[in-house]
Amino acid sequence: GGRRIAETHYQLGVALGHFNKFDDAVKSLEEAITCLKLRMENLKNKSESVDEAKANDAFYSREAEITELEALIPEIEEKIQDTKDMKNQDAENQKEENGFKQNGEASGSAKPVSTIGVKRKAEGAQTTSPKKAHV
Repeated sequence: GGRRIAETHYQLGVALGHFNKFDDAVKSLEEAITCLKLRMENLKNKSESVDEAKANDAFYSREAEITELEALIPEIEEKIQDTKDMKNQDAENQKEENGFKQNGEASGSAKPVSTIGVKRKAEGAQTTSPKKAHV
């Protein structure tokens, strides 16, 4: 289903972000949103078959999945914003590194690292919640 494809785009986007390939990361994350929206349309129009694994699950319903997908989109949009922030931060760091090389001072570089570290830890904490585990 479209959801697995969306998940692949999402994972790829996150990975690209870690390798500082920010523009590609944003593209992948936007693809993920596109896939989810398409899947939601299909579910609403009943044109997409229910995932075989879920077809015999008494608790599964299209409505429930639509609600779940709708909840994922803002999370991915937030990730896109994070990625853009990381890109700006990275550009700033590069500027500072180039600017400070001569006098051996890296006053600015210590701070951004810690803020990114905190953010990643916060993300890690969320990942343990079962909802987050299967995007």
